Amino acid sequence: MKKQRSVRAAPKTEKVNLFAQPDKGFYRRSILHIQCGGAIEVENCRAVLECTEDRVRLQMARWEVVLMGRKLQLESLNRRTLVLRGCISQISFQQAKREGR
Repeated sequence: MKKQRSVRAAPKTEKVNLFAQPDKGFYRRSILHIQCGGAIEVENCRAVLECTEDRVRLQMARWEVVLMGRKLQLESLNRRTLVLRGCISQISFQQAKREGR
């Protein structure tokens, strides 16, 4: 006797408009650009919490980013972008502490 094979339905595909506007708040998200030459560009950083030659702590919207290394220095800082240079050896992320919690 021959075994019957079950026929699977093809997965439904959802149409995506590639030219649609991104979600509200998309351009306010924090972004880290890591360059091999020893530079990190950070967009939409809320605050610099600590800055020494060995450690830089940054406050993002929901995360705190800690950059460890040698000879770290803030090269530029403006309203939207921060540029950090040096020999970066470690990057860690932790959830930001929220007031009242």
